[in-house]
Amino acid sequence: MVDIEKVKSDMEDMRTVNATPLQELSDSEHKQFMEGYVPVKNLLAMPAVKEAMAPKLKKFKDEVRESGNIEEFAKHPRFITPTKEAMTGSDLAANLAIMQFFLDKSFPYSFDDPQRNIMQICKPRVVPNFKNIRIYRTFETEDLLQVQPGGAYHGTSFSDVYQDVGVLKYGRRFPITWESLQNDVIGEFADLQDKLVRSSKRTMFKLVTAAFAANSNLYNNTNLNLTSGALAVSTLKAAIQMMESQLDDLGNPINIVAKYLMVPIALKWTALLLLNPTLRTQLAIPSGDSLVPEFELDPIVNPYLDATSKTGWYLFADPAELEALMNIVLDGHPGPEILIKIQDQQMIAGALGNELGSYINDSIDMKIRLFHNQATRFHQATVYSPGN
Repeated sequence: MVDIEKVKSDMEDMRTVNATPLQELSDSEHKQFMEGYVPVKNLLAMPAVKEAMAPKLKKFKDEVRESGNIEEFAKHPRFITPTKEAMTGSDLAANLAIMQFFLDKSFPYSFDDPQRNIMQICKPRVVPNFKNIRIYRTFETEDLLQVQPGGAYHGTSFSDVYQDVGVLKYGRRFPITWESLQNDVIGEFADLQDKLVRSSKRTMFKLVTAAFAANSNLYNNTNLNLTSGALAVSTLKAAIQMMESQLDDLGNPINIVAKYLMVPIALKWTALLLLNPTLRTQLAIPSGDSLVPEFELDPIVNPYLDATSKTGWYLFADPAELEALMNIVLDGHPGPEILIKIQDQQMIAGALGNELGSYINDSIDMKIRLFHNQATRFHQATVYSPGN
């Protein structure tokens, strides 16, 4: 059973911003971090916002109690709904604060579909700030030798190579006019959360894809991870053998196996039929081989590969075993964040007392930001065929 009071407490805690990341991000190199905006979580401290949020909290509690499962509810929150009447600035702030809460909850669930989750090929790395960090790649050492009782240990050669990389900031502004707010055009609010999740995920997927797609520095004959041939049983066998034959820096077999087959949309059904003999049999499609092996691979369909090549396909190892790529995230900022421009106007008299928006033109200026970067790592963990 969901602990409603715990959920309420968690939502109240949204107004507490982790001071350490903000302090680190607001150093001399990144004074543009705030840029006059404030995280929407901070808006909960405003009395008018808290008042506007009260009925929404009650509806939230009722919805969670009805669903009985906060995880399922977080995937498809229903209580941020189009307004029937014109919203006030505090209504908007309350909805934004609640939306941020569900962005935090729903963004991880957007990667649930294993057939479409491109990030599966990456190993995540968390960095504390925007400064580049030095990520080492330690060379392999020789085999361990037997040590006799009381004997000395034999020495080994040991060296490192490294790369310097840091997290980057991505984002967009989406200003809303006060007139649109009053006319309830922002009734699209219920869909905005899903759109922000999709745009953030799409940004990450495109960046990761661009890092490896047909990358001649990553895939070449020197690295022994560039093969050829259209996706088929024989070429897939050859590519798997190529990965399993990869050697470490000292010429020893790495002993890794392929886990993922990534293809563009154009090769989706080719990949699914290759990896699922039962489906091929059900569709009565001849295999071209007397025996169709059941490849132990997970398919990933990447729609952003089609722009590079509709025939190219890729193998990747499990990044927990050896990563071909890594994705870099900022500590304390794992997903998209909404910020709103600090208002520079105040009503002299009236019901609100505080009014969101610009003194110049009443517009309400919001933005979304995402912290992310990616880098290639071990060429032995991937194989590529251009498909010709």
